[in-house]
Amino acid sequence: MPYITCESCGLPGFVSRGWLETPECPNCRHPIGHAAETAPKEVIDGSLALLRGVLEMDLAMVTEIREGVEVVRQSSGEWPGIQDLGGARIPLVETYCRRMLEGLIGNVVSDVRAEEAVRDLDMTRQLGIGAWIGTPIHASHARLYILCCLAREARPDLGDREVRVLEGFARSVLDQLERSEP
Repeated sequence: MPYITCESCGLPGFVSRGWLETPECPNCRHPIGHAAETAPKEVIDGSLALLRGVLEMDLAMVTEIREGVEVVRQSSGEWPGIQDLGGARIPLVETYCRRMLEGLIGNVVSDVRAEEAVRDLDMTRQLGIGAWIGTPIHASHARLYILCCLAREARPDLGDREVRVLEGFARSVLDQLERSEP
């Protein structure tokens, strides 16, 4: 199904081109026939904002791992002391994602300060991260992305349910990442 955005209210959504039960935007009732296809970046931005809200995290990001660094492709949310994360490059050796990929941590670190594998990382100390959740996204063309979220406070409530939610978002983000790859 193609991703579309209502030209009237800007609400992103999904619509099948073959058959359409509701020929209007469910938000503003503007005719769907006037909708324009949404760019992958905009869909990912909306997905990250929604994910951050659903998981109640301070920051959601899609990063790409390449050549020994983790590069922030897109992010949603704010973190004290950081203006814009877009394009930020972090040495892979200093990341939670590397530890997850190597099996040193799981998909959830609900209390970063209590987790020996990550509590001494520079980014943990410098940013004051309290909780982390992430999942890999294996794309075609041998690209590896990570969908992850950060919270300032420890989050003992993070668990399998939240990982399943994150993995669901990862599948939809993968579709958009592959649409935008050169």
